Amino acid sequence: MVNLSSGLDKKDLEKVINHEEGNSSETNNEGHIENGLDQNTGVKPPDEGYSWLILIAGLLNFMISFGSFNAFGVFQTYYLLTRFKEYDAGTVSWISNVTITMTLVGGLSASYIISIIGIRKTSILGAALGVIGLLLASFSDKIWQLVLTQGIIYGYGSSLIVNISLLMQALWFEKRRGLAIGIVSSGGAIGALIMVPLVTSTINNLGIKWSFRILALIFLASTALGCIFYKPRLPFKPNRKVIDFKMLKDPFIVLLSLGGFFMQFGYNVPLLFFPASLRSLGYEQTFATNFIMVMAGASVIGRLGSGQLADIIPPLYIVIFGNVVAGIIILTLWYLGNSLSTYTIFYVLFGLFGINFHSLAPSMISSRYSYDKVSQVNGLLFLTLGISVFISIPVIGHIFQKLGKRIVFDHIIVFGGVSYLISSAILVILGIYLKRAPQPK
Repeated sequence: MVNLSSGLDKKDLEKVINHEEGNSSETNNEGHIENGLDQNTGVKPPDEGYSWLILIAGLLNFMISFGSFNAFGVFQTYYLLTRFKEYDAGTVSWISNVTITMTLVGGLSASYIISIIGIRKTSILGAALGVIGLLLASFSDKIWQLVLTQGIIYGYGSSLIVNISLLMQALWFEKRRGLAIGIVSSGGAIGALIMVPLVTSTINNLGIKWSFRILALIFLASTALGCIFYKPRLPFKPNRKVIDFKMLKDPFIVLLSLGGFFMQFGYNVPLLFFPASLRSLGYEQTFATNFIMVMAGASVIGRLGSGQLADIIPPLYIVIFGNVVAGIIILTLWYLGNSLSTYTIFYVLFGLFGINFHSLAPSMISSRYSYDKVSQVNGLLFLTLGISVFISIPVIGHIFQKLGKRIVFDHIIVFGGVSYLISSAILVILGIYLKRAPQPK
């Protein structure tokens, strides 16, 4: 993740921020702001005007970059049941594995790239790599080719877009930063409502090659706004030291990352295999993949609702409750279910409660650490989630291949449910630690 340290020295930065927060109500009366520019500091005020254009650009970026995460379930189902059905499930899963891992981890280098070429050019680089990766994927016929094109090239380009979009909200919003990040983050679920039926329809009617090409055009269009309008509000030069591994001595970071590690293990099971499990009930592949929209719609409500509750209830408690609910419903409704109605109830509840960690963990980090440390802690967390994806997807695929014989889903369902419960236990320990631990400086 990008370090949010400014090119200003510390005193100057504090002066700018204090001026914005302490004198914003006075500037309108005393005429310190003219033409959208603070005459005392020389920077545009946060939370208004241009800031909302930045938010719209970030929302569009997340709709395609993270919205495609849910569409990976469509690709995974197509790869397993049609295109690569003669291959081992663990081998096929490397396509989605590398794509998701690169999207989470690749952005760690964004800070270094921005320090060299700037925010706007880095955004253009991410957009170009994403488009090139998808276009090359449309000409790929082998698993290793898709790992390289869809996985590495597209995944890395998408990671740059995701990280810059989050950075822009932090730079352009102060009082409404939580709302801005929440809206942008919900773009992933909103995008899924568009991406899933689109990918399903194009694969069925035009073939997977044209599906990739249409996706490339959409990626280009959705990232164009950021490429044009992204710029820092404050004088900005990111720290080239992306991650400080000395932070691993902090129990908060270790426990939160471990909780996220096992949560991601559990989340990957329904993300990639629930649509395929619907086929075991006798439903067609198109219906099964379109059903992903049920979870996507519920997750929009879940993310926005949990964000509102986080202003009243500590976000850690919300995440623990959500993970416990997710673990229980995976082990009951999905494992024991044998009807569409039961599966629908499971998928709705999973969307509401099972994905809150992704949206609330950054809130926990920002409330505990100073401004200059938030980005590095986020970087360690996303690195952990990426490692979890990289390990868990082939493991889940191997279990499905060897124990489930690519037919029985019981083993991986248990795997997913237990992973969520382990995550909950670790986060409970984190809660106990926080009651005794002092706030870091």
